[in-house]
Amino acid sequence: MIHLEIDNFTQEVLLPQMQCEDPLARRIEERLLHNFYNMQVLDDDKVTAPYFGVWWDLDLKPWGFDVMKEVASDGGLGQHFTKQVEELGDEMDKFKPSRFRLKVDETNEYFKAAEDAFGDILPVKRVGKSMTCWLTQDLVHIMGMQNMCCALCDYPDEIQQVLNQLADDYVRFFEEWRDSGLLYPTTGYEECNLKPAEESEESLYFSVDKRGIYGRSAGWQEDHLPQKAQPQLHWCIRESG
Repeated sequence: MIHLEIDNFTQEVLLPQMQCEDPLARRIEERLLHNFYNMQVLDDDKVTAPYFGVWWDLDLKPWGFDVMKEVASDGGLGQHFTKQVEELGDEMDKFKPSRFRLKVDETNEYFKAAEDAFGDILPVKRVGKSMTCWLTQDLVHIMGMQNMCCALCDYPDEIQQVLNQLADDYVRFFEEWRDSGLLYPTTGYEECNLKPAEESEESLYFSVDKRGIYGRSAGWQEDHLPQKAQPQLHWCIRESG
């Protein structure tokens, strides 16, 4: 199977084709082109979903920090993160509870704009995406790679403390997300997203802990699951279209 990932050069292959001027319209146009580029141009084995999937935008402030960065002026992938912590051991007081939230209003606006533009031709559906949880990367964004690597040697206990705190914050956020009923499956195409919640015969079961997030559909057999996931299948949500 061959799949060519185009995320690292969308500015070369997608942006020159785009015609929209409004920022929201350009987001939708880029995602639409991204969905079909492999099938229409590369002819690789990437599966093209028969709908336009929309996942939740997230507002993530690890340890309460606003992550600050400079990006390449030419639209490329280059970026530089502003250091907000230099010496971890001397600046532990800067690490507060994280602030994570779903950007519900912004995502709903995006969803409606896509639906109004082409929903009668290509269905627009809410879908899931891999969960954002990169503990050491978040720390690099706050203090830089060199400072973090030095802190691993100079302040090992403090490193463990801030990473454990962030892990707990993420788990708490994922549990709140789960309980809101807005956590959608990441696979399944139209089987998982076609019917509204009250009509769906399919349920997806999830479990969240520090080791990860596990899931299965109601029709799966227990022996299809990783052993560590089996004792934790204790809650479920319904799919929603």
